[in-house]
Formats: sequence, structure tokens, C-alpha cells
Amino acid sequence: MIIVVIDEDLPYSLARELCSLNLNAEFIDVRDAGLRGKPDCEILDFCIEKNAILISGDLDFARHFWFEKMRHAGTIIVRYPSNLSTKLLTEELKRAFIESGAEYFAGNITMIEPGPRIRT
Repeated sequence: MIIVVIDEDLPYSLARELCSLNLNAEFIDVRDAGLRGKPDCEILDFCIEKNAILISGDLDFARHFWFEKMRHAGTIIVRYPSNLSTKLLTEELKRAFIESGAEYFAGNITMIEPGPRIRT
């Protein structure tokens, strides 16, 4: 089963909404894992320990994996306007997972943008 860790810069409801899609993946919000407010390095360590894909709006995570050549199970960077409602953002991300499947994101650094436009 694929594990996806959702960073705290994304809606708290996102994990529950993605779980409802029955994608053969486990979605964990960092707040539920006791990692709220923790430094990026602790989030990265948690993802590496769990062999989990990380989904975040923080470009720093892509930089860690790309430039430092860190081992990772996959990283999804969400690039949406900050004024987009939680409901619309959640619907866009659900659509991206429905269209691609969680497996698509494994081992890749992926950007998801409005549309949703998915670039790996």
C-alpha cells in the first residue's frame, strides 16, 4: 500500500477526503502524526522512515530532493493561488489522484497546478 504524508500547509480535511476515494493508499496528515510545527528535516525523516510520498505546497521540499539527491518515495508540490478556497483546492487534488492514481506519484517529483495540470 502506498503511504502519502500531507504537509500542514494544506487543508487538514485533505487526508480524509483523499482516503474516501479508496485508492489503495493511506493518507496521513502531519498534524495527526504529531509533527505540527516541526522543522522540514523532521517531516523528511518521517517520510523516509515510512517510505511515504510527501504532498506539500512548500517548494523547499522539492529542492531537498532534487538538489541534495535525497532518497525519497515521491514528492508532490501543490502550486495553487493562496486565495483558492479549501473546497476547490481539495476537489482539484482529488481529481488529480483519481485521474492519475497514487502509484503515478511514487518515486517522482511532481508539480500539481490548476486544471489540474500534473508535471513530473
